[in-house]
Amino acid sequence: MKGRLISAIEGLRGLTKPGILRFGLTLLSLTGALSFIVNATTLISYIAAVSFLSLAGMLGQTVVSRSRLREKNRRDSELFERYIKEISTRAQFYWKMTELKKTLEVDQNGDARDHVTVKAVAVDQELTFFRLHLGCGWNQPLRQRRKVTVRACSPLVDGVGGVDHEVTTSWISQEKLEILVHFHSPVPAGDSFVVLMSIHWPGKCKPFMKDGKTDAFTIHFQAPIGLVEYALKFPEGFEARCQPIGFEQDGIEHVALEPPKSQKSPVFKIEASGVGANCRFGILLQQKTGSHDVMTPLGDD
Repeated sequence: MKGRLISAIEGLRGLTKPGILRFGLTLLSLTGALSFIVNATTLISYIAAVSFLSLAGMLGQTVVSRSRLREKNRRDSELFERYIKEISTRAQFYWKMTELKKTLEVDQNGDARDHVTVKAVAVDQELTFFRLHLGCGWNQPLRQRRKVTVRACSPLVDGVGGVDHEVTTSWISQEKLEILVHFHSPVPAGDSFVVLMSIHWPGKCKPFMKDGKTDAFTIHFQAPIGLVEYALKFPEGFEARCQPIGFEQDGIEHVALEPPKSQKSPVFKIEASGVGANCRFGILLQQKTGSHDVMTPLGDD
């Protein structure tokens, strides 16, 4: 009997499910053995009190342990995010983007698909990953952001390539997504590389498409880039008025906007070259409605 009790106590020290079960079974066996000697009602009351106090103590220790574990996980997560942010910030100087082609396809309900092609060169040291930021321009709810999916791969050339890269994502804010594309093997310093990305983003353009709000579709680069092609594709019959943004700034050698040529395939195209660091440019769009007429300037008297 003494051996059984010692075994039960040893099982409790770990606060594990097997230990708790062993403790309970030992109490039951002790109750059966002692009921022949001591009044059964008194014994059961005593055993119940001991069991309650033991379980209460175990639960209290478990709550404290879990609280400490949650706090440790929170601190670890904050440190991890801080160092990842620091590495990511420094990493923008590890490559030089030479060309970016981006096509945004927007559905009637505001869902969007981004197709991005990036050409860049690894600078100074071999490169193991590439980073890109994308945004939706509004504080999108978490339940919608969870549905965003990203795929990245190498280009397929003469039957070689097309293999998917590993991708990790994190939300910098409710409207900005950070994408890290991890290469299968490091890109040597001085070598060029190409990354193809496809991002399915439910509800990305909902305020613009469903709520009729004016929206700015812009691109921002922290470092210089040689060539940028940006296309916005909308559903058949879509009409909108457009206004260039940032076309007159000194940091861009050339930029041009091509409005849609047909309502059957409404596409706004922007092409820019010689784009300097920290340049932001794009177009401001406002959907046409039947009751919203264009105002014309008055003639001179």
